[in-house]
Amino acid sequence: MISLSRTVFHTVVALFALMPQSVFAQPVLTPWDASDPVNRQQTRQYLSLIWQAEITGQQIDLSQFEFANDLPNIMGLIVAPQKEVFEKLYKHRLDPNGLNGDPYGLNELMRDDPLVRAQFREFVLTDKITLGPDSDPQAANKHLLMIIDGVFNQTEFKVEAFQFIGNQVESTKLEVIKNSGTGPTPSSPPTSPDQFRCDVDWWAKRAFFECMNDNWTYPKLYLPENNLDPSDPNWQKKRRPVPRFDCDDFTDAMIQWLKRRLEEIYGPGSIKFQHIVFAWQCPEPGTNPTLWKNPVGHSMPLIERGGKFYLVDPYTGGVYGPYNTREEAHKKALELFMTCTGGRPVGNPDYWQPGERPGWDPKPWWTDWEMQQRFCERLKACCGWPLPTPPNCTPSTTPGGTAPSATSCDFRDYMPPNTFVAPRANCDH
Repeated sequence: MISLSRTVFHTVVALFALMPQSVFAQPVLTPWDASDPVNRQQTRQYLSLIWQAEITGQQIDLSQFEFANDLPNIMGLIVAPQKEVFEKLYKHRLDPNGLNGDPYGLNELMRDDPLVRAQFREFVLTDKITLGPDSDPQAANKHLLMIIDGVFNQTEFKVEAFQFIGNQVESTKLEVIKNSGTGPTPSSPPTSPDQFRCDVDWWAKRAFFECMNDNWTYPKLYLPENNLDPSDPNWQKKRRPVPRFDCDDFTDAMIQWLKRRLEEIYGPGSIKFQHIVFAWQCPEPGTNPTLWKNPVGHSMPLIERGGKFYLVDPYTGGVYGPYNTREEAHKKALELFMTCTGGRPVGNPDYWQPGERPGWDPKPWWTDWEMQQRFCERLKACCGWPLPTPPNCTPSTTPGGTAPSATSCDFRDYMPPNTFVAPRANCDH
């Protein structure tokens, strides 16, 4: 490994700061082919274990369950086709962007309605949906209309088979047809930046994530898929549903960092932090009818204060907003990452609370000692890294007088308070 003095290192970093932003790597987002027979079979095996444990109340260790292919950054992609169908089926019960309060998506509906949860399990494991008027009349009616479209028109849906069972209708392999979009819909122009936006900008950039992600001198926190270094814990874990440093972990670490700093300034509970988790799919150029690339997903911190919403790029500390609604923030997120013409969002965005995951997702990075060690090493290497492009505004200081330029490097600031630090992680700073 090349060894540089800190002075030389900072000089080189300053030179890199003069380069266009496109030179720095975008996050490596792993696609997922849910139609691949091996992926389908293993997804069903994996989720069967999870759901059986949920039903029986037993604990289950999935650390040795190994998929044949690299797992996506957002594990929800393993059930993305089924989620799209159910989001159409139960649209009347969802408020995915929280237009009438907190967001209420399919995950929340399945949490609250055991019948919908059981129907979704059945659909994932057998390809079948069975609905009648005794369950949810609107959903049953929608189900029938989806089948009719799949049989006669195929404008929105396709279906392999269906049958009547008493007053119920059973469909097999009901799918949403992938229609080309026009690329990302431009988001509404944000309102004028304010002091809060300035503070988010400064503290997000001072979190050292751009160094930890892009610094060529030290190994990155997140390594490209083609890096086959067996000493890299991420490489060992790309095919196992265990904690690894993916985009949702960057998001969690950034949220914990910002929560500590901003609540010191604005007061505990005055700011709301969430993940916005979204997915999209791009067409293969020059294909007619359109062939689609496998979908990818991403997670970003979404901050709400005073009815305004702000997006943070967890890899670079870039801040966008404020926006008036979550929907506008979602459009901006797609605008940033769905850079193809004719792309389509895959389903509704999900909104997670910090540190929370759906049942099929691995636990956050801080629950694994190797990931603690990884993060600690990278933070130590990047501590004191100068900001390539400081925000053009004056940040607030904390009540204790701390400014972003005088930030300490304590890796505990990136985890929830009182998180257990494994002794073998060797984090002594």
